[in-house]
Order: sequence, then C-alpha cells, then structure tokens
Amino acid sequence: MKKILFFLLAGLLAQHTTLAQEKTFETRVADILTEMPANNLTILDKQMDDLLSLGEKGILAFTDMLVPWGKGDDSKVRYALGSLSKYVATGHREDDRLMVSRAFLKAIENTENKEIKTFLINQFEIFGKDEAVPVLQNYLTDDVLCDPAARALTAIGGAKAGAALHEKLPGPGEKCAIPVIKALGIIRYQPAEQRIAAYITIDDPDVKKVSLFYLANLPTAKNGKLLEDAAKTAGYNYDRTRATASLMLYVERLAQTGKMGDMEKICKKLIKEAPEHIKSEAMSLLVKYKSKQSQGVLKKAMKTDDFKLRGTAMRLAAEMPGSENTMLWANSLGKYPDNVKVEIINMLGIRGDKAAVSAVAEHLGSHSEEVAKAAVIALAKLDPDMAVDKFIPMFASAPKPVLNVLKETMLWVKSDKVIPASAAAVKNNSPQAKAALMEILAAKNASEFKDVIFEETDDKDTAVRLAAMKALASVVEKDDQKRVFDLF
Repeated sequence: MKKILFFLLAGLLAQHTTLAQEKTFETRVADILTEMPANNLTILDKQMDDLLSLGEKGILAFTDMLVPWGKGDDSKVRYALGSLSKYVATGHREDDRLMVSRAFLKAIENTENKEIKTFLINQFEIFGKDEAVPVLQNYLTDDVLCDPAARALTAIGGAKAGAALHEKLPGPGEKCAIPVIKALGIIRYQPAEQRIAAYITIDDPDVKKVSLFYLANLPTAKNGKLLEDAAKTAGYNYDRTRATASLMLYVERLAQTGKMGDMEKICKKLIKEAPEHIKSEAMSLLVKYKSKQSQGVLKKAMKTDDFKLRGTAMRLAAEMPGSENTMLWANSLGKYPDNVKVEIINMLGIRGDKAAVSAVAEHLGSHSEEVAKAAVIALAKLDPDMAVDKFIPMFASAPKPVLNVLKETMLWVKSDKVIPASAAAVKNNSPQAKAALMEILAAKNASEFKDVIFEETDDKDTAVRLAAMKALASVVEKDDQKRVFDLF
C-alpha cells in the first residue's frame, strides 16, 4: 500500500512539474511578444537571445501566430521574426542560424497560406544558406511564390542555388520564367546559357529583357555578338527589352573580368556609330576602368562638332587624376580651335592641378576674348597669388569683356594680394585701369587705401574722377567728412 501511494504521489508531482514547465514556456513566449518592438538595440539583442533560448519549438510557436494580411494584427510577431532573421545573420553562432532556418522551413511547409509563406521565404534573403535550397526550389514553379523564392535563392547564391534555379527553369511563356532567369543572371550561372540564349528570339519583351540581362552577366564573345545585335536592332535606345542597357552591362563585365581589349573594341565602336548618349556612356566606362585608350578617345571627341560629347569628354578628363594627365591636355592646347581651347582651359581650372599653370597663363593674352576670359578664371583657381600678379598689368589695355572678367575674378580669388596690389597699381595707370581698380578697392571696403582714391578725384579724366567719387562712398569713415565736403 505504501508503494502504491508513493508511485501515485510521484506521478502527480511529475504531472505538476510538466504543467509548470509548459506554463513557463508559454509565459516566456508571451513575455517576449509583449516587449515587441524593443526600445533600443541592447534590449532587442536580449530579446533575441531569449527567443533563441526557447529552441526550435519556441520559434515555431511564433510562426504559428502569423496570420494573413487583413485577418488580424500580427505585427509584433512579424517584428520579432524579422528581427531574429537579422540577428542570426550578423555573425551569430552558426548553430543558432541553422536552428532558425530549420524552424522557418518547417513553418513554410506547415502553412497553406501563400502570404505567410512569402513572408517566411523572404527571411532567407537575410540569413539563408545552402540548407534552405531544396525547400525553396519547390516554389519556383508556383505563380505566386516563384518570385520570392527566386530572390531568396539569389541572395543565397552559389552553385547549389544556381543548379536549383536551372533545374526548375520554366519555359519562356510561363509566368515564373522572368524571376528565375533574372536570378540566374545575378548569380551568373553559366550552365543555363545555351537554353536562355534561345529566349531572346521570342516576342515577349519582358522575357527577352531578363534573358539579355542574363547573357550580359556572362561576358563571352558569343554573348557579346548577340547583345550588340539586339542593341543595334533597338536603335541603341532604352526600350522595353533594355537591350542597350544589357550591352553596356556586358561591357562592364568584360572590364571586370580583365578582358580590356574586348571592352575597348566595343566602346570605340559605340563611340563611332551610336547616338550621343551611348557614346558618352562608352567613354565613361573607358575612364572608369582606366583604359589606356581613354585619353585618346577623349581627345578625339574634342575634335568633333558635338558640343554635348565634348562636354562629356571634359567632365571625364577633369576626373582623371595625376599631373601626367593634366599635362597631356595642357600641352595639346595649341592643337585645338579657340572654342575648344575654352572648354579645355575650363577643365584644367576644375582639375586644380598647378602643373597646368604655365600653359593656362600663356593664354591670358590670347587674341580670342573668350579664351582670355577662360584663362583668367582658370588661373585664379590654379594659383591665386600668381594670378593677381599676372592680372594687374592686364587692366591697362584689356578689352572690355576681358576687363569685366578680371574685375569679377579679383573679387573672389583667394589671395591676400588683391587689395594692396590693386591700390599700388592705380597711380600712373590708364583711365580704364584706374576706374576698374578703384571699383575693386570699393567692393573690398579697403578703407586703408582711401588716400589712393582721394588722390584720383583730381584726375584730368572725367571717368576716373567719377569712379573715384563713387568708390569713396565705400571706403570713407566719419573723420573724412571734411575731405569729402571739400571736393564739392
């Protein structure tokens, strides 16, 4: 009898312990859910550790609380699961990541609702690896789920994901063809090449677009020919098939895989025969990938009548570093007509490389007013102090358009020489120089040189006297009132 009583009591105690443990588990799940969303990352990390401590069973308890959109509020659950995905993806213990992966994969297969499946599949874009491929592959033929499944496999990447996508590759008329082909292109999965190459001949522009994109990511000579033909057929315009965009992507892939010769050949061909916007893009790629052909192509562009193309060439030239590149342009100024010289000088000013100072300074006295004006502005950027020294003598006889640019430039050039050099040059100068230099002193409020301006109020030239009177308004001080009254 005592033994029976003992076993009954032991059974009741075990049952009570199990119920207590179950209650503790449910309470822990509820506590984590209640605390969502976390107030800061420290708290969130603790909550994620708490959730992981519940094991696969705890994670499935959360996935079981997911409801389809419009059927209830599961925002806290989705926040928790999304946070968990990010937590295990960021260098956390691999065993925890695998546990979360197993739980999510079971949850995907346990639910019939495709919106919930989509949410769970999307998490594998964050933390998924090869273990998820077999399950995700099953959804590549589902009209609703093939897109999220393909994106998840793309994020996983690698040969296993590529093989899964290839195995389930639909025919060109099927809805899932587009996301699967796109994924194969991003992964750059070569075994699918022959089959997908045939898809570019079909009438569906969307399938053709992703097929061309796929080929562009595999930079072989055969694919290059197909892409060039497609882009040419499209008139090098960005139509719905994006054939031209795929060709330009192919050119980049050539450069990225070390096939610079092939890349340069296509770029030079495009610069010769394609529309202006494609020519510009081709030149940009040559510069981006530091092609030895870059400078030659840019210089050739500067010999055309295409103003926009020349503008692109100068923008790219300004971005190419090194004094060697600066001097290639500086030393070739004499080979170009005046309108192009202006563009090159402007570019040299933007580059800011002092190596070009001498070449730019030589053009201050150009017979072309436009060239001279460009040289003034560029030199002020390249060497401000030298620029002031060069500008002062020019005030005496510069043509009016150049004189105006000189005055404007002296107001913004970053040199401490501007005010003293302008004041020193007023006396014994030409009338136009005196007037211009006094304007500069007035604009700079150079009260310390007011005597220079007072002296010019007696000049025999009417224009100089008027300029002096006008300038005085900006430089005189209270104790100058009598001097001002005496002028009248």
